[in-house]
Amino acid sequence: MQKTFSMVWLEARALLRLALPLAAAQLVMCLAGLVDTLMAGHYSAADLAAVAVGFTVWIPINVFLVGLLMCMTAFVAHLVGAGQFSKIPDLIHQGFRLSLLFGVPGLVLVYLSPLLLTYTGLNPETREIATAYLYAVAWGMPGVALNQLLRGYLEGQAYSRPVMVIQLLSLVLNIPFNYVMIYGKLGLPALGGIGCGYATALIMWLAPLFMLIYIMLNPQLQQTSPLRRLAPLHRDTLYSLFKVGTPVGCMLLFRS
Repeated sequence: MQKTFSMVWLEARALLRLALPLAAAQLVMCLAGLVDTLMAGHYSAADLAAVAVGFTVWIPINVFLVGLLMCMTAFVAHLVGAGQFSKIPDLIHQGFRLSLLFGVPGLVLVYLSPLLLTYTGLNPETREIATAYLYAVAWGMPGVALNQLLRGYLEGQAYSRPVMVIQLLSLVLNIPFNYVMIYGKLGLPALGGIGCGYATALIMWLAPLFMLIYIMLNPQLQQTSPLRRLAPLHRDTLYSLFKVGTPVGCMLLFRS
């Protein structure tokens, strides 16, 4: 039987309701770098160059961490479809271990990445700013992994709209945080482009914190809430997440 126009329209609306929040959340990640670059550019040309170069250094590691844990959405959705809600907290706890396993080395890699700046031909002033900027951003890498883990938890249960709102809120907050740290407001020293790094790291941790608060306050998530005693290590589950997530992370890394 052929579908009527109304049926096609309802299906399209359902897809858009799921797809638009996901697309918006991805767009926010790209816009954050643009905001940092624009605001640093108003401070000085050296800070603009330093933030632009620094962003291109850390974003591949960020993208890899996002891709690594992107599979959490599918794993959670599979358990929801099978009615195995009680297994979701255990899955998230294994994902938490995976996020630490790669998030902490991500921090180390970004912290060591200024060694590459000696080959970029930057003048000493710009290289010094870019180095300090990367040192600041590095502390947010574990937060990136945790953010993607909790995104998968919520999106896998069709809570994509709260994720979108939280990501948009993070982008909006990044602007005043940048302003305060770049220009030295509220009693803080003026850090220029380096302040963008601290603001970015702060936002990387605030986004997952907001999601944790949402999980705590949403009674419909109590059955699947991961906010309970940490489940024992399940190597098979952890390996499954690693086996699926690593190729995705590597693919996005090579494309970034």
